[in-house]
Amino acid sequence: CQYLRYDSMGAQNFEWQIPLLRWLLLWHQLLHTISKVSGQQRRSVGRGQHLAAPGGSDPRRRERPSAARHVVGFDYPVSIVRGQNHAVRPFNDSIEGYEEQRKTFDLISQREVLHVTLGCHCLLSLLNCSHENVPLRLYLFESRWLARSGLNHQLSNLKAILTEGLGLGRAVLLDNPHLTARHNFQKPFQKRRWTDFISFTNSKLVMRKRNGIVCKTTLDNCVAELDLDQHELLKRAPHQTFSYYQGPVSPEANKRHGLLVRRAKLLGHYSNSKKKRFEQSNLVKHLPGLDPQGSPYTVTLNYKPSRAIELAVEPVTAWLKSTTMTGDAAVIHVRRGDKITSPRWCPAEVDRATSSANIAKMLAQAGVLRGSSVYIMTNEANLSHFDDLSIKWGYTWRVAAQFPHLASLVDGCRDEDSEGKMCENYFLFWIENHIMLSVDINRRIPTIMTKQQRLPSPFYLPHDFWLMRDFWNTSGCDQGRTRRAAIEARDRV
Repeated sequence: CQYLRYDSMGAQNFEWQIPLLRWLLLWHQLLHTISKVSGQQRRSVGRGQHLAAPGGSDPRRRERPSAARHVVGFDYPVSIVRGQNHAVRPFNDSIEGYEEQRKTFDLISQREVLHVTLGCHCLLSLLNCSHENVPLRLYLFESRWLARSGLNHQLSNLKAILTEGLGLGRAVLLDNPHLTARHNFQKPFQKRRWTDFISFTNSKLVMRKRNGIVCKTTLDNCVAELDLDQHELLKRAPHQTFSYYQGPVSPEANKRHGLLVRRAKLLGHYSNSKKKRFEQSNLVKHLPGLDPQGSPYTVTLNYKPSRAIELAVEPVTAWLKSTTMTGDAAVIHVRRGDKITSPRWCPAEVDRATSSANIAKMLAQAGVLRGSSVYIMTNEANLSHFDDLSIKWGYTWRVAAQFPHLASLVDGCRDEDSEGKMCENYFLFWIENHIMLSVDINRRIPTIMTKQQRLPSPFYLPHDFWLMRDFWNTSGCDQGRTRRAAIEARDRV
């Protein structure tokens, strides 16, 4: 079993092995079942013991029975297993890189990390390996030294990291997202792990090479988020290190099994300070060799919310269904705050676009009748701004502040004395994002149009005022022009 670039020729060369491997796996499972029924007890549970949470199984985690059956890693037979207090005994120490793999494996204690070493499906496909002889191949991108950014930027970084790591034929280990406090009112926050926002068990991953599918699996099958203790332990492992800006990992370097780390390079210290200065980037895809567009592989992610997010969304969707008089409901993102004060965002136009009159107009254009329920995602502190929606136009509306479980998440954000209160603006943002996803696509009305949406949607609040952000900066903001007048002015240039 060795690292091979996945292509159609490689797949054809191994086609004859597939039925044989399947037969061997079925035969091994049958022998294991017979042994279990006859009452033979194993002396240790091997890696499978780490799949269950201490004190019992985790009801939110889907069990993978096959993981307990296969003791895999780097050419260990099933009978040679890892005891709770015993080191792994080698089966064949002549394997290339065996000692490095063993030293790394001996440092792994986190359940999720052990799980991805049991045989990531993408790894098996790329390396043309069976479960029993897949080598230990791990990839870690240390994102703690990246420039801090918001959650959307971090999701973009996650995709780029997975594209490189999986493309190298390695299971991926993640740092926590490096979120900025700027979007959290400069307050500390506790919800800072990927698993606070995303369910690794339910989120789907599809990896392709050009037009061919390499693998389809759940995120937890090939990706694990490190806890601090495990990260510190892995620092001791023998590993290759590549700088952020060092460019692509060479095929020769990637042939080595074990742990490969992408790490920021120390550039020195800040002037008149002992604080270290590392190379930084806001977006991983802008780093040399890490741009997903330059890779033969693409990774598609279908995120599913964590259970905590699902539980927070349910009361809001229940309210939308129970209070509507038309059987219809909508979710609107009314972004005001800095957008009505900063010249960068054409504040006069944003103010008019996010008025109750324009919101009612967009709801009507989308076909949302009076009497329908509307959830408003907003950073507007003055809720009387929306009174006319119910008084003049007959819509039933609510914001996060009117749901106690949501309001408590940001109780401490605006108060100077916030001791004992939470400020979890990122968590609220992700909850509201999934509230919006709970309604029909034509019932989602945002404020800010993305660059990807080149053609304006009739269901964007600023539809009558501009086309897109790049155009606003040159379209004569604050001159009161309508969208049509702005288009005419653009076409004359």
